Amino acid sequence: MTVNEFIVKALQIPYKKWGSNWKGVDCYGLVRLYYREVHGVELPDIRTYRWWESWKKVAEPIEGDVLLITLEEPHIALYIGNGRIIHALRKYGVRLDRYNANWQKLTKSIWRLKK
Repeated sequence: MTVNEFIVKALQIPYKKWGSNWKGVDCYGLVRLYYREVHGVELPDIRTYRWWESWKKVAEPIEGDVLLITLEEPHIALYIGNGRIIHALRKYGVRLDRYNANWQKLTKSIWRLKK
């Protein structure tokens, strides 16, 4: 599946706490689904996984990087390239947004999966 095919399909997914499939996702579940469908990589459940061991902190995002964002509660978004992020929000479901100055200010750190 291409990144664009993933985006089109993912925008139809409702928000579901702890979800990580086409029936519903939360913010980390969306990242897991993306890596499974686009890159063929199965990421473990974040509740039982020391995720930082497989990721490295970077300064600038590229496609597939995870952004830790400061909102009312902990949140992550997936950078999908061309200045865009996709993420799952409880209030809105899966959204596609421009990674503009507002989102950049809210970004605490950027993480890339180690090869």
